Amino acid sequence: MTPTQHRIFRYIWTKKQTTIKDISQNLQIDSSTVSRNLKSLIDKGFVITSGELNPGSSGGRKTKLFSLNHLKYLILGLGIEQSELSMVLLDLYGNVVEKSYDLVDMKKEEIVNAICEKVRKYENLFRKILGISIAMPGIIDTQRGEIIYCAALGLERFPLLMKLREKFNFSYQIMNDANAASAAFSNRWRNLVYFLISIPFDLRRPVGIGAGIWLNGKNFLGSNMSAGEFELGALPPLFGDKKVKLTLKGLKKRKQLKLNEISSFLDSLVSYLTTSIYLLDPEGVVIGGDINLLPKSIHEILIERIKERIDKRPISKTEIIIDDSGIESIAIGSAKAFLNKFMNEYDFAIKLLKGR
Repeated sequence: MTPTQHRIFRYIWTKKQTTIKDISQNLQIDSSTVSRNLKSLIDKGFVITSGELNPGSSGGRKTKLFSLNHLKYLILGLGIEQSELSMVLLDLYGNVVEKSYDLVDMKKEEIVNAICEKVRKYENLFRKILGISIAMPGIIDTQRGEIIYCAALGLERFPLLMKLREKFNFSYQIMNDANAASAAFSNRWRNLVYFLISIPFDLRRPVGIGAGIWLNGKNFLGSNMSAGEFELGALPPLFGDKKVKLTLKGLKKRKQLKLNEISSFLDSLVSYLTTSIYLLDPEGVVIGGDINLLPKSIHEILIERIKERIDKRPISKTEIIIDDSGIESIAIGSAKAFLNKFMNEYDFAIKLLKGR
């Protein structure tokens, strides 16, 4: 695929369906050059003729419509959280083709075997899988594919990418879970923050929080690849200092949760979220992760309190939503981040295609 073909390919991806004239005008490429490159993309199976437009009242030929062959390749996205593993297969338009969810015991280096066991489920599709993107908690060196520190899985300076390549010859991307979750909503806003709430199994421990920052169409990682990683214990335990016998499993089954029981936690959460919103001024804010364990009445109060604070600034137009999809959003966002890179970075795209 040449640079010109990649530009055309990407433009069709953004438009879903288009014509030679439209491509020529918007990319400022001569129509004959567009036609020649389209033929090559069609011959290689990247693009298909998807329909025709009838000629106008003055007559003439029908105009052909072109779309991506969105099932030419698939991207496998994995979301990992404590003992959960979610997997999705996305097509080239970012649609979910298949998904699965498992409870998996993953401690330290067992993570490699756990991932490989799940990836083998798609062995019959290996020739179509463009790459595998994995998102998990902690500070991740995405460039080197190394887990710098992950308290949830007990990993430090762990070369996950190297160990996975010893098992399967794929193109991999390893990324932080909150960053991946933000990419899941990249089609909705160009600038957004995804706050990922992590409630520990032991409800007496502090609640974890991370922020995935999506700015100007890509993840913002910061100077040390740890932007959005709050300090450990940033949020208090869900039930404050009370001695509770309730476990995380019990919380999931509990039908009622009183506001005064979690007032300290809620106050701290509102404070952290609004401060971050002030600093970044995003178009959208998504609150996800284990927030879905709390009832919708608490969700409504949380959003109301945040809006009360940020609406004091007359310029604020930030939209705030709750994501109740849990770990699935992390898996989807992980694959979408990989897809965005494939569509927007020619060198990365060529490297992937040469490996197929």
